[in-house]
Amino acid sequence: MTGPTPIGLIGQVNSPVQVPDGTLLLAANVRIPPVGSRLWISPDGGKTWLAEMCHMLWDPAEGMMRGETMPPGEIPEKSGPDEGVWNALQKFNFGTPTLNLHPDGIL
Repeated sequence: MTGPTPIGLIGQVNSPVQVPDGTLLLAANVRIPPVGSRLWISPDGGKTWLAEMCHMLWDPAEGMMRGETMPPGEIPEKSGPDEGVWNALQKFNFGTPTLNLHPDGIL
């Protein structure tokens, strides 16, 4: 068993689920611009997370579910220590994403 390893994604309260073919899905909230709930897809069980496999789920700016692939330029890769995320938490009103894989294969 190994310890935690950074995967290069920015997100809070993530919920990973592995589907039968080995693909790993990860849902998390992102609280730096563009904020929202995102879904990442790793085709190799979490070894790599491709930018083109990131989808915006909940877009609070639009107030709607988008489910669209995000353009790579919109996906933040790292956050500086002065982002002020902790001070801004009271401004966010979207919940925490949770993924559930049902026996019939519906996520």
